[in-house]
Amino acid sequence: MNSRPAVRVLLPLIAGIIIAHYWHGNFGFLVVTGCGCVTVAVLLFSWGYRRKRWRVFLGMILLFLLGYWRMATMEFRLNNSPIHSFLRQHRPVILQGQVQSDPEIRGKRLQFVLETRKIVNRGKIILARSKVLVKMRRWYDRPAYGDYVWVRGKLRRPPAERNPGEFNYRAYLRKRHILGILYAASDSSALLRQCSGGSIVMRWVVLPVKHYLSDCIESYFGSTEEAFFLQGLLIGMRGQISSKIRESFSRAGVVHVLAVSGLHVGLILLIFLAIAAILRLPFAARTWLTLTGLLFYAAITGFNPPVTRASIMAAVILLGTLLERETDIYNLLAFAALIILICEPMAFFQLSFQLSFLAIWGIVYFYPKLQDFLPSFNISGSWWKSKIQKAFLPLLLVSVAAQLGTLPLVVHYFGRFSLVATLANLLVVPAVGLIVSLGFVTIFASLFGHCVGLPFANLLQLIMKILFAIVTKLSLLPWASISVWNTSWYFFVSYFLVVMFIVNLKKPKIAKIFLLGGLLWIAVLLGMQAIRSVRPVLRVTFLDVGQGDAAFIHFPSGQTLLIDGGPASPQFDTGRRILVPYLKRQNVDTLTAVLVTHEDNDHVGGVASLIQLLPTRSLYIWEGMNTSDSWKNCFYAARQRQVSLRTVHAGCFLPTFNSSRLLVLHPPPENQLEDRTFEGNNGSLVVKLIFGKVSFLFTGDIEDEAEKILLRYGDILKSDVLKVPHHGSVSSSTLAFLQAVRPRWAVISVGEWNRFGQPSPVILERLSQLQIQVLRTDENGAIIFETDGNRIWKVR
Repeated sequence: MNSRPAVRVLLPLIAGIIIAHYWHGNFGFLVVTGCGCVTVAVLLFSWGYRRKRWRVFLGMILLFLLGYWRMATMEFRLNNSPIHSFLRQHRPVILQGQVQSDPEIRGKRLQFVLETRKIVNRGKIILARSKVLVKMRRWYDRPAYGDYVWVRGKLRRPPAERNPGEFNYRAYLRKRHILGILYAASDSSALLRQCSGGSIVMRWVVLPVKHYLSDCIESYFGSTEEAFFLQGLLIGMRGQISSKIRESFSRAGVVHVLAVSGLHVGLILLIFLAIAAILRLPFAARTWLTLTGLLFYAAITGFNPPVTRASIMAAVILLGTLLERETDIYNLLAFAALIILICEPMAFFQLSFQLSFLAIWGIVYFYPKLQDFLPSFNISGSWWKSKIQKAFLPLLLVSVAAQLGTLPLVVHYFGRFSLVATLANLLVVPAVGLIVSLGFVTIFASLFGHCVGLPFANLLQLIMKILFAIVTKLSLLPWASISVWNTSWYFFVSYFLVVMFIVNLKKPKIAKIFLLGGLLWIAVLLGMQAIRSVRPVLRVTFLDVGQGDAAFIHFPSGQTLLIDGGPASPQFDTGRRILVPYLKRQNVDTLTAVLVTHEDNDHVGGVASLIQLLPTRSLYIWEGMNTSDSWKNCFYAARQRQVSLRTVHAGCFLPTFNSSRLLVLHPPPENQLEDRTFEGNNGSLVVKLIFGKVSFLFTGDIEDEAEKILLRYGDILKSDVLKVPHHGSVSSSTLAFLQAVRPRWAVISVGEWNRFGQPSPVILERLSQLQIQVLRTDENGAIIFETDGNRIWKVR
């Protein structure tokens, strides 16, 4: 550690960044800690303490405070931006600001980052400096980087993690300081350009070169998959790479090659060194020319973390060679991270930063340890030594070492582990290196005429087609990848202890430390499991399925129940896209039962695909359901998958769930109906879940007629949590019904910006007057409660 000062500086800085991020930038902590640090320093020096260890300790405290301060100020600006006030209103707004990114076409939209200066809302001008992602379906005057523009449209919050484990697009954009999305209007006056600004170097040098490279690629390959792939590899324009290609590369475990990375920086380094050698420049001039080239290429690719990291490391190595200084790879890696994090603390939480540095750390740490295992293989002969050992084996070990370093993050973020990744990397990485090299050769040849670069382009296109075919074949293998739906910090700790123990087997002292750590960790896990078994917990999750209902109940016995399955349409099927992935992430391989409250699509639509994709034992319905197409699809799916179909009515207890009581309160048996009051919404099943002293009331879409009938139950209706009837419609949740239930929480399952205007402001006011805490899936996402039968608490 003493020979690696950058590592010592980096660690407290990262600690400060992490704490500030999760404490949301509490400045009180910063002030108190800073004052305490200064006081201790003054006292120590006044008492004559000038020992090195005290200086080191105080230095680490100051570095921690530096990281905390940088992150806290950033969090404060993001949290207190005036733009938050306009993210949930229906009326369009007008934004004035400067274009901060090179506009790109993503799918059918033109999008760019706008740094706002002013917001015009209802004739008032509000000063607001923030970043917004602008998306336009039509554009009549395409903006450019640095332009000052007026844009009119609807400002929206980016979608967050709707249900546990889903991608959080809001957090993804926030890490890039983007707080909102403006969906621009489609008429010609939606965007008006004022004047140009921004960096002169970017406008007149970097971006023209980037556009020339992009146009050159399209001139040879057109608007084909090969063109989009090459644009992504060479200049970081990945927006138009198809989802099919991304999925194939992801399943094969080589999705990392789609991003501009250290491989490209290495090739740029070789190119400039070769140019300098041809020009016979002195070493100092050669170094500065190469550094300028690396900086220029990093600017073209947008200074993404992998390129920035590789460029900084290459620059330090070149400068060290120029100054005749030795470099330590760990110190070098820490120095690159230090520069990036001081400039942009939020980069620490970006996936590209994490994967880039972990991959290099994995190669540096694991590669020599993997080499130590090679002598155990009894393979000898000149062919082995001269061919495999010198060519094939190092590439294999580098691939394995990088995967060992990044595997936990890959599994956590992408939810899968590729079994063909090692083989695929052996084939794909050299091919990508060849493609990148040929790509630059083609562009260079095109300077002398289009026909000069054509042979290289044809060869390049052939190689890319072969690469796509190989990756597609590998990705389609039945065992190509394993889905890993649920990862937690338990997984990360376990993985670290096991891998570190194995790779250090040649060093018994180190291996013994990780062995003892593993045994201690097993004891901790067993203790946690014992605590959970002593205090059984029931968990109820109201899922965010848009404009619809779905609630998942996990009983202490391990049984599971889904109440309703959300909507389904040709464009989006809740069962396939939300319910099955969520249940897989909860380690649910077989669903004990599904209960459908009534036959409307927003309740039963997603159940058909759920039953098709996930083994389900029982389906509970009311016998009066038989008319809607959505219900018929569900019924046919249940018959095809041999799901037990059971009808229930008022007075029934669901027999499957022994650890709890599930009482059906409504509607009565169909043969006891004297009128048609219970058709449609009023025919919804109403179920009360009782676990110890805690209860939940699920009401489907009942309206005031059914609520009046339910009032006869009196105190039986009293529940801790009420699923508000009919998504908070004004036709439900009468005052008498709410007073009878007297819930502590009222959960409204509703879609954001729905066309029905639900929940009704009248109902929200009524709940507020009764001092009932309202939780909405359109605002909170999934809502989770846990209870041990005596107490109930909200988890999310």
